[in-house]
Amino acid sequence: MNIQTLLENGGVTVMPSGQISRGADDTEPAVFALLGTILTGSVYPLALPGGISSTEYLLYQPIGQEYIETDGYRIIKAETYRVSVFADSFTRVQTLSQALKFAVADHKPAGLFAFALLNIWSEFYSGSGLYRVDLDIQVLSLPAAVQWPAVSFHRLDARATDNEQSPGLSQSVTESCALILISPEAQVDSLRQQVSNLLLGQLPDELADCYHYKKGKHIQTLGPLTLWQDVYQWRRYFRS
Repeated sequence: MNIQTLLENGGVTVMPSGQISRGADDTEPAVFALLGTILTGSVYPLALPGGISSTEYLLYQPIGQEYIETDGYRIIKAETYRVSVFADSFTRVQTLSQALKFAVADHKPAGLFAFALLNIWSEFYSGSGLYRVDLDIQVLSLPAAVQWPAVSFHRLDARATDNEQSPGLSQSVTESCALILISPEAQVDSLRQQVSNLLLGQLPDELADCYHYKKGKHIQTLGPLTLWQDVYQWRRYFRS
């Protein structure tokens, strides 16, 4: 049985690597909802709407997008938003920006999105006499409808032995598959154990040996998420 079927049957959220190119869900509503926990009713995209006068408000806008890749496959989409916090006193702008930092740090990577804080800087906004703090927030997402924690998988290589029979054919081919575990750090070990319990000793098909473990490594940490790679192998035989 193939790896995807084995993991799905065992309750693991799994997807072929590279599907992120199909596009994840729109991240803007998630950003708006997060900011709304800091300052209800005073959160706006891009600029303060005409006719509204306020001494406390939050502005946000997208400023960049990139893809986190492994082995040439896109695994995670990372969109960066700049959030500008405005208030009429230094103490108040610091309080609001600190609340936003805590909201990002405390957000659990559940559902479709996770958040990470990238940069912070402040200035006195002389145009309106308000204090301003800018924060860059990264929104991390998997393909649409895929939630954390999850496993992304892709083939790595296939290595064949020389033909050991002439005339005729007798070869073995060792195939490798990378599993990218995407999970909060505290859940990585349990997810690795769950995956290994589901795969080790299982047969890909009647012409192959069972799956066995090859190696693993830490790839990257993104905010609350850890990317860990485990490689599994199996051997296939060709004879005639």
